[in-house]
Amino acid sequence: SDTSIDLIAEGIDLAFREGQLPDSSLVARKIDSAYGILVASPCYLRARGRPCGVESLTHHDCITMSPSISRSGWSLTGPQGCVEIRPRGRLSVNTHQAMTSTALTGAGIALVPAMLVIDHLREGRLVHVLPEYRRENVGLYAVFPSRHHAPPAISLFVDFIAQRLTRF
Repeated sequence: SDTSIDLIAEGIDLAFREGQLPDSSLVARKIDSAYGILVASPCYLRARGRPCGVESLTHHDCITMSPSISRSGWSLTGPQGCVEIRPRGRLSVNTHQAMTSTALTGAGIALVPAMLVIDHLREGRLVHVLPEYRRENVGLYAVFPSRHHAPPAISLFVDFIAQRLTRF
C-alpha cells in the first residue's frame, strides 16, 4: 500500500517511502532520488490526443491518487519553474502500481515514479507525456523501526534494492 502506516504498531520490518519524511523515531536510509513523470498508453493518446502543454492536462482524463493518500494537485517542475495543476479524472487509486496498471489499460494520463514505468516505456506500452515536466521528490527511502533489532536480511535486501535502482 502507498498509505503511510505505523510500522511499529503494525509489526512491519521495512517500508519504502517517497518524498519528504516527517520527523519520527524511525530509521530511514535514502536509496534513490526518485521523481515522477507523466505517462499514458499509446491507445489513450490515439483516442484523446497528446496534451500540447501542461495547462492542457485539465482537459484530459487523469488517473489520480486517492485524496486519503495524496493531495489533489500535481506540482510539476518544467522550463518555467514549478507549476501547480489540478488534474481531472474519473478514477483515483491508492497505489502507484494500480495507477500504472490503469494507465496501461488506456484509462488516462498518470503521474508515477519513473522507476516503476521504465520497462513499459522501453517496450512501448506507455509513452512519456510532456517530458519537459516532472514531479521533483526529495527521494525514495527505506524506513524501518530500529537499527538495533533489524534482522540482517533487512539490510541485505535494502542494499539489493538500492543497487538495482541505480539502473534508472
